[in-house]
Amino acid sequence: MPFTNREPLAREGKCTIRLDKNRYNEADVFNKIEELRRQLVELVQEKGFDNVEVIELSQRLDEYIVQFQSRMNAKSII
Repeated sequence: MPFTNREPLAREGKCTIRLDKNRYNEADVFNKIEELRRQLVELVQEKGFDNVEVIELSQRLDEYIVQFQSRMNAKSII
């Protein structure tokens, strides 16, 4: 998967994610979202909802979701 250079996901600090539209297709982004969701569920079970790592991973997942939605909206406008 093209995102492996960003692992481990939960240990990474807050970052702004900018996906190159020409490099990653919607399926790549969707798959990344699903992977982050899975990791988030596991991390919540291990550390609880108020853990800093959980919050950071949740924010990262939110950024991917927003990017995915933006792409889908832009695609539907064209």
